Amino acid sequence: MKKILSFLLTYSGKSDIIKIKKVLNDVERLIGYINQPLWENWYIDKKIGQGTYSEIYRIYSGDSVSALKVKPVFAGGLEEVDRKLTVALKEADIMHTLKECQYITEYQDCIIQKVSGLQYLVMIRMEILSPLTEQGTHFPENIVRKIALDIGKALEYIHSSGIVHCDVKPDNFFVAPDGKYKLGDFNISGYAGNRRYISGTFGYTAPEVYNNPVYDSRSDIYSFGKSLENLADSVSPDFSAIIGKACTESLYERYRTVTEMLTDILIKR
Repeated sequence: MKKILSFLLTYSGKSDIIKIKKVLNDVERLIGYINQPLWENWYIDKKIGQGTYSEIYRIYSGDSVSALKVKPVFAGGLEEVDRKLTVALKEADIMHTLKECQYITEYQDCIIQKVSGLQYLVMIRMEILSPLTEQGTHFPENIVRKIALDIGKALEYIHSSGIVHCDVKPDNFFVAPDGKYKLGDFNISGYAGNRRYISGTFGYTAPEVYNNPVYDSRSDIYSFGKSLENLADSVSPDFSAIIGKACTESLYERYRTVTEMLTDILIKR
């Protein structure tokens, strides 16, 4: 299957983000204009979450259940529509690229629904998972190590594909029915080496991003370390040292790859 769309690598500016936040309030109203069923036999059930740029709905088809991420695209002209749709579809394109990894939220499909005029909804269907944060905010070392290994494998696959996640944090960690931890939300992800809009979550974004806004996998390692640091209730000195090396501010002292970090986690048990 071909990728959904080739896309621009520059992200929307601040004005676009402000507009998105405003129109998110209208998404629930616009859902009423969507022709159902979606994908021939899928129906929208209820809203189950909301992010900065999108809303999440539970959808069903018979006994099957999935999540639907809805991203609004409002534009003032045809040229702007093309640009914004390209940006909005970037997440689906990246998820499709990564769909073979069992530690990443499974991508299923994507459609664009025209609501009216120059108003569109980009809808991404994906597996429905439980947020890690519903299980708690602090965990014992054995659980944090399991989270580290699973999410680390996700990042290893992402980086080997030339992609940088850009928003690694506990809010984007999910739990599958089989107990596997998965990484999700690729809304601001991009390809390594390209310039990025300074984005992420305060407290998790690597310091070098503010001075050199380029997609770099080492910035994900910093965010990963900070996530583990905040999730850990108390850890052994060896594991604490691994986390510390991951989220050090110095690029030269930080792990160069997630693979190096995972090796240390497995060795220093």
